[in-house]
Parts: sequence; C-alpha cells; structure tokens
Amino acid sequence: MSLYARLTLALFVSLSIAYGAWGFVQLKALDNALRGEVDKTLALRAVALEAEIRPILSHGLSTAALRDVHLNPDPLQAGSAPDVFVQICDTSGKILAMSDNLRRDRLPIPKSGLSEQRYETVSLKPGSEIRLLTVPLLNEGQTIAYLVVAESLRLVSESLKSAAQYMTVYGVVVLLLTQVIVVSLLASGLAPMTSVARTAEAIVRTGDMSRRVPLPRGRDEPSQIAEAFNTVVERVDGLLQAQARLLADTSHELRNPLTVLRTDLDLLKRDLDSTMRAEVGEEAEREADRMARLVDELLLLSTPKIESTLRHEPLSLAEVAVETVRSFQKVAGERRLSVDVDPDAWVLGDGDRLRQILRNLLDNAVRYTSPQGRIRVTVVRKRGHSILTVEDDGVGIPAADLPHVFDRFYRVDPARSRQSGGTGLGLSIVRALVEGHGGTVRAAQAAPHGAIFEVTLPASPS
Repeated sequence: MSLYARLTLALFVSLSIAYGAWGFVQLKALDNALRGEVDKTLALRAVALEAEIRPILSHGLSTAALRDVHLNPDPLQAGSAPDVFVQICDTSGKILAMSDNLRRDRLPIPKSGLSEQRYETVSLKPGSEIRLLTVPLLNEGQTIAYLVVAESLRLVSESLKSAAQYMTVYGVVVLLLTQVIVVSLLASGLAPMTSVARTAEAIVRTGDMSRRVPLPRGRDEPSQIAEAFNTVVERVDGLLQAQARLLADTSHELRNPLTVLRTDLDLLKRDLDSTMRAEVGEEAEREADRMARLVDELLLLSTPKIESTLRHEPLSLAEVAVETVRSFQKVAGERRLSVDVDPDAWVLGDGDRLRQILRNLLDNAVRYTSPQGRIRVTVVRKRGHSILTVEDDGVGIPAADLPHVFDRFYRVDPARSRQSGGTGLGLSIVRALVEGHGGTVRAAQAAPHGAIFEVTLPASPS
C-alpha cells in the first residue's frame, strides 16, 4: 500500500473516531440536559402538591382527605402532561390517591424508612422508562406517607433518537466533505514527494542524471525535500562528471609516458651506440619517475579524510619557508628567489606536508616565470592567521582561468606544462593539504603581471 493510500486510510479512520466520539459526547450531554429538565419538572410538581397536602397532614391522610387535591397536572403548567404521574401511599404501601392517568399502571411503592427525597429511573414495562421523585410527607417529624411524582422518559428517548439520526447524517456529510478536502490537500502536499520518487526511479532506469524535480511554490517540508533531492542529484552528477573527467585525464596523462616508454624499450632492442642507449635509458627513467609521481599524487588526492593523515605539531612557518626556499635554489636556476618571513608566524601542522605545499607553489612559479624572472616568498602573521605568499612576475593567469587553477589536471598552458614534466596535480594537492590543515588558498593576478598564491593557516602560539 502506498504512502498516500495509508495516510488517506489513517485520516479516514481518525476522523471517523473523532466524529464518533464527538457525537457520543454530544448525545450524552443532551441526555443529561433533558433528564435535568425532567427532574426540574418533577421537583416543581412535587413542591406544588406538597403545598396542597400540608394543611391536612395534621388530621391524617386518607383517600377521602386527598379527594380534593389536584393530582392531575395542568397541561399548560406541567409541560409534559399527560406523561406526568402522581401517586400517594402510606408507609405500609397502601395507595391513598393517584392521578387519573395511572388507572392501569401503578408506580413502585417506596421502601419504608425513606427519610429524604430521592430520584430514580424505573421501567413500568419493557421499553417504557419513567423518572421518579419520591418525597416523604412528614407530620411532627414523622413520615406518614410518600408522595411519588413521575414522568415518562418517552419524549427524552424520542428526542435522543431524533438527535442521533440528525447527528449521524450530519456527521457522515461533514466526514465526507472533510475527507475530500483533506485528501485534496494531502495529494497536493505529497505531489513533490511523488515527483521525487518518479524522478529517482527514472534516473535509476535510464541513468540520466540531468533529470530534476519541478520545485513547487512555498517552503513546506515536501518542497524542501524536493529541493534537497535536486541538490543531491546535482552534486552526484557533478561528482560523476568529475570522476569521468578524472579518468579521462588520468588516461591521457598516462598514455604519453607509456608511449614514450614503449618507444624507448623498442629502441633499446636495436643496435644503438652507447651514447644513444644512455639517452634513451635516461628518457625512459624520467617518464617512469613521472608516472610514479602521478600515481602517488592521485593516491594522495583520493584519501577520503586527508586531515586524518596529517600530524599537527607546533611549527614555525617562517623556518619551513626559509628551509624550503634554500633547498629550491638549484631548481630555480637563474631566477631571483627571495624570502621574507615573520618569526612570529607559527602554525599547528605537518612539517613535511607544509614543505610540499611550498615546493608545489614554487615549482608552479618556476614553470611560468622566465629564467630572468623573480619569485618572492613571504610569511606574515596577521589577525590570528599565518599567511604564506608566493608571488612571481611570470606570464600570469588569465582571469577566466583563475577559478580553475586548483582543479585536477587543469593547465593554463597545457603543452608547456606537459613538456616540463608536470603532472597537472600540483595545485590540486596544495588545496587539499591546505584544507586538511584547516586553511584556505587563493590565486590572483599580480601587478603589473605575474601570479600570487596566498595560503592562510590558523596561527598557533610559538
């Protein structure tokens, strides 16, 4: 059974129980109100009769003495005549007087010893209930007779029956109308979830990740689910596309060194002189090293939580920069490589990985800076952060390429970078390692030309 069907059934059952309980309470309240009115009528009738009987109590009660008492109720005053009955009996149970409408029936004889008035409901015959009020008649503090006033509950029963029929019809109509409204609202509310289910099923069936759920108006929960679904599908689609690009780029990057290696191996099978054989061997070694670096870098980038692999030790970022720049002087060649550091710039980090970050940035700067160019490394502490900057005066980065320079295998100048032996993953590794240290990295154009890479890391006490 679908969610829509289950909710519809649950609502119908819940509304039916609610309306049934409401009807029961209303009928019970009506029953109590009508019986209360009957009790008031009996009390008023008893008071009036007791007032008539009181003057003859001192002389004793007898059938003759009660002959002139108005036992038959006036229809205009009683309100429910001729269903109001009166009966007077002595303490032994002998009936002294009764209203004319009791010729065939007798009211129950009160039990002797009753000293106060009492209400009760009895049945004279099956299906015929009456309400009794028994009042002791006292003479000098002694009970000498009982006045019994009764009224049939026929009108009460008929009123309750009519009310029950009316409330049943009314309840069914209201229940159906309410159910129609609720079901309509439910269908409208669940429409986004239905669209989510159908879209998900279509994506699984066709593999088309471009499908999206139409977003309804409003910000209710189903709309938020639809929006979240679209966001998840969009992210999954992006990841799949990125994975496809990564596989394609990796295959492309590996194809070149493999082709070179295959060619070199084929050449080594031939009769070459020692000089040519050494050159071919060196070229094959370079390509093998490049492939090894590529695999190592891919393994590093594929680590799910790179921060868990890092050590977090108090380190002087200034010392890390000075050491790395000194070791990189030979790679920089004739390029002017300078470093300016703030000794107060400390971080919690992994020294080896921080050196790798700077080496990758320096390697990138060397690739795009002419041999007569300048590369400057600075380290400062500012507003609770230690900031490492690498600036060069090379060819710079076009504005259109700035958002992508940290993407895997992205090259501003693909041919030049591949010829220089780069894997295209250096800056991606920089971003991954910086974020693993809880920092950020950004790239910008330098003035008047060149590029700036700025790494910002949380500072720590020295």
